[in-house]
Amino acid sequence: IGIAFLSLPVPSIHLNTLVNTQKSDSSSPCRRALLFSLSSSLALLPSPSQAGELGSKVNAMVTKSDLGVSVRRDVVAGAQFMDKLDGRWERFSDKNGLGSARKRQNKAQPFPEMEPPPPLKELDARYLKEVLEVSDRAFLAASGLSPDKLDQEKTRVSSLTAKTFPRNGPRDTAVFDIYVHYRSYNELASSLPPSSLLPLRTSFETSVGAYFLGPSPLSPSALPSSLSRLESAASSLTSRGLLSRCTLSSPDPDLLSDYLEGVRDLTFTATLDDDITLTPQILIQEQGLKLIIPDFVKFAARAALKDK
Repeated sequence: IGIAFLSLPVPSIHLNTLVNTQKSDSSSPCRRALLFSLSSSLALLPSPSQAGELGSKVNAMVTKSDLGVSVRRDVVAGAQFMDKLDGRWERFSDKNGLGSARKRQNKAQPFPEMEPPPPLKELDARYLKEVLEVSDRAFLAASGLSPDKLDQEKTRVSSLTAKTFPRNGPRDTAVFDIYVHYRSYNELASSLPPSSLLPLRTSFETSVGAYFLGPSPLSPSALPSSLSRLESAASSLTSRGLLSRCTLSSPDPDLLSDYLEGVRDLTFTATLDDDITLTPQILIQEQGLKLIIPDFVKFAARAALKDK
């Protein structure tokens, strides 16, 4: 189970996103080392602009030769297979309490029994295209870069990695498109002043999240209403085939009261199954690019809770 946190100014709200299908404990040193080794050939490819003539020759050999294409395709497929296998083992271990550390963890905070996720609905490719267009506009607005520069970077990333991605259907194509867009954002952002990066990420995530939430209410909404908007956004993603299920926990009434009085932070959980952004998240982060990670439910949560 992988956990991501969304934090806002104190008293703040923390969103714990539990990904039950495919994603495992990202803090596991063994899994980290394994996925890093599987994706290292993607992470260490030299850029022609940075490595000169020799880098261009090596880059061409890796990206265009039959052997290079075959190895890189197997790297991606292998990483995806191992992560699925790791996720199944994690769920088996959770269910049976295997391992002394897990037993101690389960005594302190038992894992809830989860029903198998429902089948994915048909992917709405047109909706995903709109999401990526919104993402492009949000990145350009936050970074101040030109559309031409972004298009050039997406073309470069696509040509560099296209042959390594298995595309056996619409969902595989969608995963590749998300990867290309979000890796391009990270690559371009690496050339911006460090002081601008945190505001860029906040602005980007809020802008994209607002798209998932739809029109804002005329007056500031209470926290329960904001959580309801977040749940509606997650349901919309599910109905369009980007998730198979999203379950939001209900905040404890006493903790909610303390939060509204400014006494303590508030934590709630969103449990996701078959999140389409999971594979792009893994591949982008394993390459050391961690500024803008595709996580549509997190974006919606940030937008819904930004003023709370």
